Amino acid sequence: MRRIRGLLLPLGVLLVAAGALVRWWSVTWTRPLLGEQRDTVTGSAAAPALMVFALAAIAGWAAAAGTRSTVVRRVIGGSICVIGVAIGWVAVATAADGPQSVILARHPEAAGVQAAGLIGWGPALAVFGGVLLVAAGVVILLRRGAGGMGARFERPGASAGSGSAAPTATGSDAADRPRQSHPEDDAALLWKGLDAGRDPTGPDGPERATR
Repeated sequence: MRRIRGLLLPLGVLLVAAGALVRWWSVTWTRPLLGEQRDTVTGSAAAPALMVFALAAIAGWAAAAGTRSTVVRRVIGGSICVIGVAIGWVAVATAADGPQSVILARHPEAAGVQAAGLIGWGPALAVFGGVLLVAAGVVILLRRGAGGMGARFERPGASAGSGSAAPTATGSDAADRPRQSHPEDDAALLWKGLDAGRDPTGPDGPERATR
C-alpha cells in the first residue's frame, strides 16, 4: 500500500505530460486563395500551463521528500492538491474553448476555422493525472513522522553534537594486550645474538620481541 501511495505523484505527472503532448484537435481552416488547410493542435500548444504545473508538482515532491518539518510538508501537500485541481480545470476549460486561438496565432493569414475535431483522450489523460496529483497531495498532507531523505543516511543511535569518542582501553585491558614488535627491536636482538655467537637461523636464535 505504501508503494502505491508513493507512485501517485510520479504517475500523475506522467499522465499530465502524456496528455499535454498528444493531439487534442484535428483542425480544418481556410487560407485565402488556397482554400482548406489541415493542422493538428496538441494539449501543450493549447495550454502551456499544463507542463508548468507538472514540473511544479515534481519540484514539490522533491521538496517534501527532503524536508523533516511537518509544517513545511503540509504546506507542500496542500500546494500539490491545488496544482492537481488547477490542471483539471485548465484541461477542461481548454477543451471547451477549442483551438481557434492557437490556429489564428500560428497562421495569422487564416480566414477562420471551419472544423475542429476534439480527440477526447488527450484532455482525459490530463484530468486523470490531475486527480492523481490531488490524491498524492492529500497523502503528503496527512503523513506524520516521515523524515527527510537525509535521515536515511544518519547513523542509528547517533545524536547531534554528542561528540563522544570511541572508548579506549585502560587498566587491565591494556595490560592484557600483546605488545606489538617493531623492526628496530628485532634488529637489536639479532645483533646481540650474533655478538654472543648464536646462529640466528637455528633453534637458539634471538627471541623475537612479541610479548
